[in-house]
Amino acid sequence: MPRESVPSGGALAVKALSRFARQALRISGERTGSYPRVLLKGDAGEPLASRGIHWSIAHKSGFVAGVVSNSPAGIDIERLRPVSESLFKRILTPEELDCFGVNDRIEIFFRTFTAKEAVLKAMGVGLAGLARVRVVGAPQTTTTLVDNGVNSYTVDHYWMGDHLASVVRGGGGVVWETVDSRQNSRISLEAGGSRGNPENP
Repeated sequence: MPRESVPSGGALAVKALSRFARQALRISGERTGSYPRVLLKGDAGEPLASRGIHWSIAHKSGFVAGVVSNSPAGIDIERLRPVSESLFKRILTPEELDCFGVNDRIEIFFRTFTAKEAVLKAMGVGLAGLARVRVVGAPQTTTTLVDNGVNSYTVDHYWMGDHLASVVRGGGGVVWETVDSRQNSRISLEAGGSRGNPENP
């Protein structure tokens, strides 16, 4: 996304980022061969399926993401940064923390937070449903397993420098496609490949 196309801060920045996220959604639609006719949202702003087509978008300053799927879909993106101990404990239980085989608290926090938010979007509920989901496994740095008491979800992660994008895996694997709009080029990457390593973004 060209940074010069996004105003700094405020409602204009959010509107520009939202527009770019919808472009990412169209790219995902090109890959899946489907696109929702209308982007329906619930009362809390969560994406709702339209005629069996699920969708989700996310954006942070400098990055946008979008996914279209025939199964429940959710995506989130966050900038990695230190968080307070109280926020860390609000998002992770001690049992969830034990799922991770790494000691990097920033990585653990944002893998958990983005995975939970992506699952809540796939469930069609907003962040108010945070207490309904929990991490039950973290087998590798590119995958986190989340459960809501009824269904289990596999969430794939893609590391982009100081940002982390996470998407609920539907019936198949995830192919990440990054678009560099400044160079008009695309790069496709299988989730779990060498680009998924946070030390090698």
